Amino acid sequence: MNKKLLAIFLLSTFCLRLSAQTSKDSITNLIANYYKLALQFKDGNGVTMDYAKAYSYFTKAADLGDAQSVYAVGYLQYKGLGCVQDYQKAALAFAQGAKTGKDNSMYFYGLCWRNGYGVVTKNEDSAKYWLNKAAAIGYKQAVKE
Repeated sequence: MNKKLLAIFLLSTFCLRLSAQTSKDSITNLIANYYKLALQFKDGNGVTMDYAKAYSYFTKAADLGDAQSVYAVGYLQYKGLGCVQDYQKAALAFAQGAKTGKDNSMYFYGLCWRNGYGVVTKNEDSAKYWLNKAAAIGYKQAVKE
């Protein structure tokens, strides 16, 4: 390969890597912005409390892969805040978060197993497993269980 082709190849490789990093940074920033807006509407910080808007923004962040937002969507579905209460969707969201190691998702997934909510059948062993996992990493509500 001659020097000119090598230079073009190296430059294009660098540009692709830079573009990929920029895209990753853009997605990270977008997630952070959606999450911040969701919290504002959930808590009423500087805006009128609006669970429907919070749910919408948490869903956008969750769809981009934010594990904390996956939990938040599940929690709002579990409680019926800003959306129709849906234990099946909530349990699926908690399962997704639990499998990525989110302590709050593990706790609520354990509650789903304990009570037979959503897509899971009541199972004390599975409930204990997820509640103990959440407690082991310090989730206070799970420690109390």
